Amino acid sequence: MINLYISTLELNGKKYKGTLDFFVLKDIQDDLSKIGITTTIPNIFKGISEFDMNYISSFVLKSISRINEVSEEDFLKNYLSNKNTEEIIKNFNSIFVYINDLMSKCLYRPQNIKKEEDIFEDEELDINIEDWDLSNIEYTWNSILNRQENILTITPKNYFEQIEIYKKVNKINDNQAEEM
Repeated sequence: MINLYISTLELNGKKYKGTLDFFVLKDIQDDLSKIGITTTIPNIFKGISEFDMNYISSFVLKSISRINEVSEEDFLKNYLSNKNTEEIIKNFNSIFVYINDLMSKCLYRPQNIKKEEDIFEDEELDINIEDWDLSNIEYTWNSILNRQENILTITPKNYFEQIEIYKKVNKINDNQAEEM
C-alpha cells in the first residue's frame, strides 16, 4: 500500500492507519447491509456528509481495519473509553479530520469541473446516486488500461487519474469515452 493513499487517525494516544480503496467501499456496503441499510457508493459519501453515524462508523471501522490488525471490539473499546466530554469531542473531531484527509487522498476530484452558481439557493444538489459499476470499472482497469493489479486494491483516485491520462494520451474526449 502506497503511503500516498493512507491517512492516520489518532484516538486516545493510539494511532490507526487507514485507506479507502474499492475493497473498503464494498466492505462498507456489506457492513451497512447487515443492519438493513442498502446503499450505493455515492450514498456512502452523502451519508457521511449528513453526519449519519451508521455511515461514519462503518467508514472508519472498515478503512482502518483494511490496514491495521485491530478488531472492531478493540477499536470501539479505545474510542468509548472516555467519559470526559472534552475527550469525546476531541475524538469526534479527530474522526472528521481523518475522514476528510482520507477522502482528499483517495477520491478523485476532476480539475475541469466548473462550479456554477445555483439560481435557487434552497435547491437540492443533483447528486448522482446510481451505484458505481465495479464490473465495468474492473474491465476498464484490466482490459483497456492493461493494468494487472486487483481493482479492489486500487483507490478511486488512482483509477480515475489513470482513466484521465489514458484519455489524454489517446486524445479521447468525454463524449467518445462514454461510447467505450
